[in-house]
Amino acid sequence: MSSEIVHGDTANLKSSQARQLQRFGARQVPPQLVISAVLARDLIDLSQVLNRQLGLFIDRLQAQANGTLPFAADPLLQHRLVAAVFDATDLGPTPLRPLAVTLRERLDPLARGPVDRFLAHYGEVRPANR
Repeated sequence: MSSEIVHGDTANLKSSQARQLQRFGARQVPPQLVISAVLARDLIDLSQVLNRQLGLFIDRLQAQANGTLPFAADPLLQHRLVAAVFDATDLGPTPLRPLAVTLRERLDPLARGPVDRFLAHYGEVRPANR
């Protein structure tokens, strides 16, 4: 696991605390839950120890692409999920482009808007370095 999964101000953290943060990246959350009780408790505990705000980005889009989420057939929930990621201004195109291409044909037409806008703006293929 690389330290790239931890973002933000990690200055002045002990190495054991940095490892604790990195280990959150390997934790699994059942698809029917927003977050597990154990994971929420561990996140709160570490947040209090560090005296910092912590947050997790739990990627549900890959599960959506595979059709394993319980709401995979609900177009309104698909739209909310996809819009939250692809309409976000702080996420760059590099990690999202392959997912957008994969999801585009699997989503309900109602939920395709954010993905179509993303691909129209950034393109389906990463531009060659110049």
